[in-house]
Amino acid sequence: MDAIAINFSQLTLSNCIEIIRDLPDQVMTHRHGILVNFGIGQLTPEEKIFQIARSQFRAISLWLEYLVLGRDDKLHEAMLLPSRQYKPLAEDIEAILKLIQQVKVYCYAWGVSTPSVNVWWLNCCAELCDVSLSKSGYTNNPQLIGKVDNYKQIVQECRELLDEISDTVISNKPSQHWVRMENVSSKLAEFTPLGALESLAKGISINDSKFRHDYYVPYLSTIRRGSRQLKESLLKPAFLIDGNYRILGVGLGTGKRSKKPKLRN
Repeated sequence: MDAIAINFSQLTLSNCIEIIRDLPDQVMTHRHGILVNFGIGQLTPEEKIFQIARSQFRAISLWLEYLVLGRDDKLHEAMLLPSRQYKPLAEDIEAILKLIQQVKVYCYAWGVSTPSVNVWWLNCCAELCDVSLSKSGYTNNPQLIGKVDNYKQIVQECRELLDEISDTVISNKPSQHWVRMENVSSKLAEFTPLGALESLAKGISINDSKFRHDYYVPYLSTIRRGSRQLKESLLKPAFLIDGNYRILGVGLGTGKRSKKPKLRN
């Protein structure tokens, strides 16, 4: 399984959440070999983008303390702005943890070697953070997609996954994307942590209706609901475009028509 950023033999959920709090810095250090330090004075466009990522994962970690660790004392702080806006992302990450826990049961029964639940979860989070930094333009060319288009894309992907599983189950045909258990260990090396999880979960869902109904469908529902809540939130996608900091505006990925994409400082 590729892209393992941090691998500790003894890693608790509390440790994971502490690391998630500073995940953008961890990702830049461990995956890109860059130590991010801000200069004195007004933030540069690059620093503004990275500061958003820092704020996002600090808010997510706060929600995870409440959702995963049961820290009720964190709820009041989490409900304050801007942390409140990031609850859907924290719920997505919690859903990933729950899916890993169930997939691991099957992996253990089949003798499939995978990372521990906590290491696997942490590296899925690191993958999400790395992808987010890339799409924003911080580590790669920006991918300009608004909240509405992102929601439509996720809904379509979830629908296609469930349709594929249903068609495969009904026709009793082997899925082209199903990682067969006799060679799953070698196949997992070709995937990222999140890619391996989703491939295994889809394969198990084809072969086990209880897993499909009790775990996989609820997982997809959480991801779909989270994207809808983000679409309706006050958060606005920000990008680094040609060295400039831009917030996505009406006309590009917003679901509204405009002759030209509009970006504002």
